[in-house]
Amino acid sequence: MHTRYCVWLAAFAVLSLAACSDRTDAQPSPSASGSGNASTGGTSNPGNNVGGGSAGGESAQGGAGLGGSSAGAGAAGGVSACPVTQGLKVTRLDTTSVAMMGKPFDTDGDTTTPWGWGTNYGKPPEIVALPDGESVDILWQDHSADPARGQDDPNKNAKKAFLMRVEKGAAGYAVTRAYQIDQMAHIMGLARDESGNYYVATGVNEDKDLTPELPAPGMHRPGIVKIVKLDPNGCKTLEIDASAARQTADAESEPIINPMVAATSRLAYHDGRVALLHGINTDYDANPMVMSRHQKALTTHFDATSGGVTLGSSMWVSHSFDQRLFHDGTGFVEVHLGDAHPRAIVMGRFSGPKMGTKSYELFKPKGATGANDTYTRLGGVAQLATGDFGYIVAFTTERGTETAQSLNGTRDVALVRVSRAFATMDEKGNAFVDGAATQVVTSAGNEVTNKLTWLTDYAASMAQADRPRLAPIGQDRFVVLWERWTGTGDREATFGGLHGLVVGADGTVQVMAKHLSDQHLSRGDDVVGLGANALFVSGDGAAKKLTLNLIGADLSLTSVDLP
Repeated sequence: MHTRYCVWLAAFAVLSLAACSDRTDAQPSPSASGSGNASTGGTSNPGNNVGGGSAGGESAQGGAGLGGSSAGAGAAGGVSACPVTQGLKVTRLDTTSVAMMGKPFDTDGDTTTPWGWGTNYGKPPEIVALPDGESVDILWQDHSADPARGQDDPNKNAKKAFLMRVEKGAAGYAVTRAYQIDQMAHIMGLARDESGNYYVATGVNEDKDLTPELPAPGMHRPGIVKIVKLDPNGCKTLEIDASAARQTADAESEPIINPMVAATSRLAYHDGRVALLHGINTDYDANPMVMSRHQKALTTHFDATSGGVTLGSSMWVSHSFDQRLFHDGTGFVEVHLGDAHPRAIVMGRFSGPKMGTKSYELFKPKGATGANDTYTRLGGVAQLATGDFGYIVAFTTERGTETAQSLNGTRDVALVRVSRAFATMDEKGNAFVDGAATQVVTSAGNEVTNKLTWLTDYAASMAQADRPRLAPIGQDRFVVLWERWTGTGDREATFGGLHGLVVGADGTVQVMAKHLSDQHLSRGDDVVGLGANALFVSGDGAAKKLTLNLIGADLSLTSVDLP
């Protein structure tokens, strides 16, 4: 069954515009278009400085539930126990077996097609890979507690996550240590600092719990999003309650409501600071033409030692449906896909509390302001090592100008390159963007000319590219991945496998596209560079295993199971 979903958008607080889009009742939908100002947080908040857990191996840690504590347990080999703490529990595990830990997300079980309404929005992370030279850390959500199909939201019951260190040795890749980290509902991201400490973000799932009255406007509530810091031995050294930290820094700052709604999340670390980016709902808008909570994105930077907020807001993107985040050596770079204000793939860089909200629109999708369907899917972003252009962004979009259907013709893989000096350039226009072709569309009521470089052309085969990803493999080369689909609609769709190609720093194809496997890519997770390979980690829920999928510069695919 299809319903008509309409949102009301305020234009300069004077005019109103109704934008409607079709949606399937079975798919999630955001509230009306984003609004609400985020305030910059202060610089001091001690956080909770707490930990918890029990462990074997090198260290042990006393178990501690919320509001309670217990004595630490002795560790194997006589190593001292971790301090007894309260809060979310961290456990250093004796086992390195995925099957002994829990049930990973089933990557091939997510058969959402390009015609599915839910693909308009980002997805919470499931399997997060964080490369470290030839090694990789993997944070994954446990789905052992998921209810049967048709019951309550499974993420309500997912209370555990696992973090594994995977190292490459003479015999290949192997898990060398593992931790269990209790969650609030779902993982939100993973980061690691120069000392080997880990940062794990987790948030609640409260989509079905919100009412017009609760939370009240401006209400900061504890326990909505937390960041746990743990050392390599599994001792938790800090727990940041993001909502409490934001309130302490600035009582007028924007509260965190319904994290990752109609969006995703990313966590990054650099030089003593950790940044968290995710979707949220805003305070309830009682305007009779709205009567809903808007959706937007929210960024918070924290001091990695004290937990205090160093930045409480960044750039404005309402209806921010997908996000990416990394540090480029100068600041934390954000990339969003927004459908309203602005309706664009938009990029910004932020390194301090007074950086403003300047953003740069890289590509403007066709369609009306607030129309959830952007006919575009955000892929990956990576840095270029040399030349005037410093960044490359991959995505999929339609070639044509029609907007009558969810898919109008074919959707192809494309990229843009962004000037290394983009943050010092005029953000109006697109002089900071490079592409080998142009595309003229009507976006948000205006005729615009996009620059882009097309990487595929599916017009003859009437195929669709979906789930685009990009990862560096060294020497300013990048593997671009996507799924290929054919059909005429959601129920008639046929999955055509995983495809890939290699591009160079100039955006041209170096290794032509080919079919790699019949595996799916996880919609909520990034493909990363691991040494000279691109890596995506897939999960098999039934077999309770994870698989490292390594793609070389010649597009050869090697899969290594972590049972």
